[in-house]
This record gives sequence, C-alpha cells and structure tokens, in this order.
Amino acid sequence: MAAATLGIDDVAHGNRRGALPCNGSNFAVLREIAQHCGHADILREQIWAASASA
Repeated sequence: MAAATLGIDDVAHGNRRGALPCNGSNFAVLREIAQHCGHADILREQIWAASASA
C-alpha cells in the first residue's frame, strides 16, 4: 500500500485537486467508513424488524 510509507505530516501528490496532506486524506477515509457503517446499521435494523414481524 503506497500510503503506508507516508507519515501524517507528509503531502501526497497526484490528486486531481493537487497536493493533499495525508492527514486530510486519512480524515476523508474515516468519514467514508463512518458513513457506510451508518448505512449498515440502517439495513441491520430493517432486517431485524422484518424478521420480528414475520
């Protein structure tokens, strides 16, 4: 993994918006993971509700 060799204060080049600090990209990844976890919680609750009413 290319990002594994970079430190938190390093700058990643090659982004379409220009240079991006690694802490900014790490934050973006964490935000996406949190959003998908929220979606998984909604699906889980809907499955539980459907199986409880059946």
